[in-house]
Amino acid sequence: MRWSRAFLSTAFLGIAITASTQVTAPPDGTQRPGQVTGRGQAARARRPTGTASLRGTVVTADTGAPLRRAHVRLSAPDLRDGRTTSTGASGEFEFRDLPAGRYQLSASKTGFVQLSYGQRLSSDPSRTLQLGDGETLRNVTLSLPRAGVITGRLVDEFAEPIPDVMVQAFRWQYVRGRRRLTPAGRFAPSNDIGVYRVFGLAPGQYFVSAHSRGVGMGPDRAEDAVGFAPTYYPGTASVSEAQPVSVAVGQEVTADFQLVPGRLARVRGSALDSTGRPLTSGSVSLALRVEGGWVSTFGGNADRIQDDGSFTLSGVPPGTYTLTASSSGRRGFGGPGEDGERGALPLTVYGEDLDNVVVQTSRAVPIRGRVVADEASATFSPQQVGVQLESRDQDESPMYFTGRASVGDDGAFELPAFPGARFLRVTSLPDGWQLRRVLLGGEDVTDAGFEVKAGQAVPSLRVVLTSQVTELSGSVTDPRGETVRDFTVAVFPEDRALLELPSERYVRWARSDQDGRYRVEGMPPGDYLIVAAEGLEDPRTVGPDAFDGLKAQATPVRLADGERKVLPLKLASP
Repeated sequence: MRWSRAFLSTAFLGIAITASTQVTAPPDGTQRPGQVTGRGQAARARRPTGTASLRGTVVTADTGAPLRRAHVRLSAPDLRDGRTTSTGASGEFEFRDLPAGRYQLSASKTGFVQLSYGQRLSSDPSRTLQLGDGETLRNVTLSLPRAGVITGRLVDEFAEPIPDVMVQAFRWQYVRGRRRLTPAGRFAPSNDIGVYRVFGLAPGQYFVSAHSRGVGMGPDRAEDAVGFAPTYYPGTASVSEAQPVSVAVGQEVTADFQLVPGRLARVRGSALDSTGRPLTSGSVSLALRVEGGWVSTFGGNADRIQDDGSFTLSGVPPGTYTLTASSSGRRGFGGPGEDGERGALPLTVYGEDLDNVVVQTSRAVPIRGRVVADEASATFSPQQVGVQLESRDQDESPMYFTGRASVGDDGAFELPAFPGARFLRVTSLPDGWQLRRVLLGGEDVTDAGFEVKAGQAVPSLRVVLTSQVTELSGSVTDPRGETVRDFTVAVFPEDRALLELPSERYVRWARSDQDGRYRVEGMPPGDYLIVAAEGLEDPRTVGPDAFDGLKAQATPVRLADGERKVLPLKLASP
């Protein structure tokens, strides 16, 4: 079979590594992963020390010249805050006193694409660095390609420049089972001659969006004021008619276009609290929604809520929005605070003023829970666990978030949740542990999530972890039987429906480590397919259909609870 271009990297941007080791005596009295710690030990547990070290350089991918003052970050499950450093005049860096473990290494510098060790493209999986006690890994070279730029000039229908327009580049990706436009690079405002410049882009295809912010906040505006609808290159208000802009390594691409004119509208209304009374403080804001389900937070208008609960948003360009109201609570203007409320309302604006808009807020429902180990596992450090509530409704405004929580010494946590469909994501785990299930009143809601209703208590959550971690590992050989050193492995479920779950627990992809072996762990028990290939990009960027092309050369494998399998693989044909 032939891999599609979506899966194959056509440009080699390069991260190379050679390693030598020096073994010294193992550390004495260092803290072991999985040991329960109290508050007095929490800080030390987050930054353990050891006797391993890592040294390397950061260079440019095109010339190999050293990059000084590049930002280098080293992370690992047992290093909750990670380690950071900057390169010297010769591009060199060093990390000392590291505990044994598996590490991720990344480097960044303005004007270059940020990459992790093992990545040729930013969409590639990174490679893991394995360090043992007393081991020194030398000559680690990270080669950063120069970033691309999209620049251009924005004009109106009279070819006059338009300043103060926010421009953003986007790429199509599958996020939590749905295809969405996701931001890339940085926001770029157009200047006084209408010129914008979006920089820091990795190679690829982008859609460019320009959004005028109207005439600002407040009730005053000129009658029949004319503004501009959200516009995509080459000058259309519909993302389905937008044309992609291709950017190569270090390339600067010009994309001039004309914005679509439209009458600016005024939105007036009132905000009510959960009891139906007018809010007396807080704010309202508009977040732009576009085709593809993407929600923007850089545009739109905002206004303070008056003492009688009224608000006025002026200079609103045509578009589909989410109107969000937040009471100030204890944090003041712009946020709901610890005792605040929040509400959201979809709005469509097509040049006509909207009056008598009513948005009602709700109090957050406290979601309490506890992180525990299953009966087959040892103890662990609760401070190494991160939990976060997310929305199952991907069209919900990102301003309507539910937030994350710290886990206490006893594993307890509390999260504020506003009404809607939610699910709990475990964002970090101790090394050697995986999520077993999330229970809500005895019901397994790990993948299905649960509904939060205004004013109704939610049963306590029980987040069950296990140290019986599933694992697939092994080496890969080519058709001639020779060992392959650099490859990518993708693991995905036989049941296609599992690919569309928002938890994304059933898909893994990984690069080989410095020894030419792969390791994929933490998969839920079940039936999977696994395939190894060279230059395989993240199949999730293409979506569930992409896995259909992988099945013909994939190897089926079944994983039971805590099962570890060594599975040699054959390299898939291009």
